[in-house]
Amino acid sequence: METHYSPISCSLHDELLALATLRRAVQIIWRDSDGTEHQATATITDVFSRKAQEFLQLSSGEEIRLDHLVNVDGKAFEGHC
Repeated sequence: METHYSPISCSLHDELLALATLRRAVQIIWRDSDGTEHQATATITDVFSRKAQEFLQLSSGEEIRLDHLVNVDGKAFEGHC
């Protein structure tokens, strides 16, 4: 069950776009809608919007809602709305 979407700050969004442009593998930690923490090392291939929510897509094909991010490339994202 998905929760209400809380947009992340513009500066964090810009950092994600920059990482996608660099096309290098980064460590990503996020929590799913049930609160389970996941971790991956992958390349961010896209940052996009769908149905008024923002996502990033990984080289693995996985999509992660931006407000579920905890840490990306050593930068804390959690709590930054």
